[in-house]
Parts: sequence; C-alpha cells; structure tokens
Amino acid sequence: MRTIALFMLQGVTMALLMVPLSTGAHGNGESSGHADANGKRVDGGRAVDCNKGGVIARALEKLRPGDTLFISGACAENVEVGDGFHDITLDGGGTGVVNAPDPSIDALRIYGDQVTVRGLTISGGRDGINLRGAMGAVIEGNILENNAAAGLNVHRISWATVKDNVIRNNGTFGIMVYENSSARIGFTENAQPTPNPNLIEANGNFGIFVSRSSQADIAGNTIRLNGGNGIQVDRNSQAEIGSNTIDQNTGNAVNAAFGSGVNLGAGTTARWQLRANTSTAANTRFALGCTTGGYTSGSLGGLLGTLGPKSIVNGCIDTVP
Repeated sequence: MRTIALFMLQGVTMALLMVPLSTGAHGNGESSGHADANGKRVDGGRAVDCNKGGVIARALEKLRPGDTLFISGACAENVEVGDGFHDITLDGGGTGVVNAPDPSIDALRIYGDQVTVRGLTISGGRDGINLRGAMGAVIEGNILENNAAAGLNVHRISWATVKDNVIRNNGTFGIMVYENSSARIGFTENAQPTPNPNLIEANGNFGIFVSRSSQADIAGNTIRLNGGNGIQVDRNSQAEIGSNTIDQNTGNAVNAAFGSGVNLGAGTTARWQLRANTSTAANTRFALGCTTGGYTSGSLGGLLGTLGPKSIVNGCIDTVP
C-alpha cells in the first residue's frame, strides 16, 4: 500500500511517496512458500523441505529444547548445530539427504548436547558427522557415506551412542572416537536383549578407530572390507569388543597399540555384549594384533586372519589363549 507524507521544510511543502518493502506474509524477506519450508510448526516440532527451497540452518533458528526438526528433500548444505542448542532431534525419516557442497568442511558439525541425528543420508563433507564437545549425542539409523575423511568423528570430549547406521565408502575411518571421548557402538543399554547393529564397510582405513585417551564399547556390529584394521585402539585408549562380525579387512581384525588395551568377548555369556567375536571370511593379516605396550584379554572366538591368529610384539601383554 502506498502512502503520501507531507511535511514543511523552510516554508516549502514536500511530498514523499512511501512504498513499504515487500516481505511476503512473514515480514522477514522470505516468501510465504519459503517460510513454510524453513521450519513450519508441525506436530512434535518443525519441518524443513529442501526440495521447496527450505534451508536447515534457517529452520534450526526456530527450534527449542525438546523439538524435532523433520528434514525432507535433498539439502545442499554444510550444517552446524552450535553449542546453544540442546535436547533436539534432526530426523530425516529415512529419506532426508544432506549432501554437503564443501568437502573441506564437515557435512554436519555438532557442538550442542543431547542432539539426536536420525534417518538421514549424509555425504560430501570432510566428516559426515563431527561431534565437538557434544555430550549425549545419539546417531541412529543414518547412512554416512562418501565423505572425505570419517563417516562419524566423536572427538574433543564428546560422548555418543551409535546404532543402526550404515557407514561406508568414507575416505579414512568409518567411526573415529578421539581425544578423551567415548562411544557405545551397536547398543544403548547393557540390559537390552538384542543389538542395534551398525554396518561399517569399505572405508579407506580403519573401520573403527579409538585413540588418544578414549574409550568405546563395540558390540553387535558388522565391520568388513575396510582398508586397514577392522578395529584399531591406540594411544592410551581402551575398548570392550564383543559379538561383532569382523571380516575381510585389509589388516588385522582387531589391533591394540601404544599403551592401549582391548577386552575381547568370550564364550556364550548371558550378556550378549560380552560374547565372542567372529569372522565369516578371513581378514588380510592377523585375527589379533598388539604392539608397543598394549594389552589384550578375552578370547579370539571365531576371528580369522590369513597370516594366523595373533601377532604380539614390542612389549604387548597378551592373555588371550
């Protein structure tokens, strides 16, 4: 709507035509269609549709603790969830896609606590998901593939539960637990009767890498066809490893090094997380490797290596029969 403003300046009447800036129905520069796509209110939270012009970063601004952001369509973004966010869920419903345009930046970087990422396909970033000082994260039911470095990087004093994911074809590691961080990989609670298995395959180096004073409980997963050891634990770290199938990795099935230890599952104990690991096809080197002040305990179970059952060198303390 146009209006005419009249005012006096040194005795001269001036007329000023005033035309309001068009802001659509929402007054923020977005058309109503894009505003609806960028975090409209729905049952349980908000929704963003990248196929209709939606942008995850804009929709995040509208979230409150307890909200879920339902993500649909193919989103060409490198997304950051800052440390001001907590207790939110990003839910792709099994069809949402984040395809990062910049491979030098993580596709999804999370600083906030109690953030759940569910049902997304995430690719194209440096890491697929990068947790930085993020506590209580849940990474569930995603496909993390074709990222330049790790599929999932849990680091800088982060803690995460990782379950029911497919993590494949990433440039370095499938899962990296690093720098005083910890993770449960394949389950949530010790008391649950069955696993939530991850498939970790065809990554460029280790399937799972636990390093620099970190800890992981790894149970019920399939770890295969990775370009290094299936599971590598080093630099003063520790892992509990049970009920996994570890196949055809280009290295050892499990390897401990540099003051680190692995406790392998044994037998048919009532807690499935503590049962023996197995291979259905041999890994390229040994079933178990240990070097440079590491330690091993438990049982080889059914783990297989083409070069033999064990390679124990350089001061490793080995109690695996």
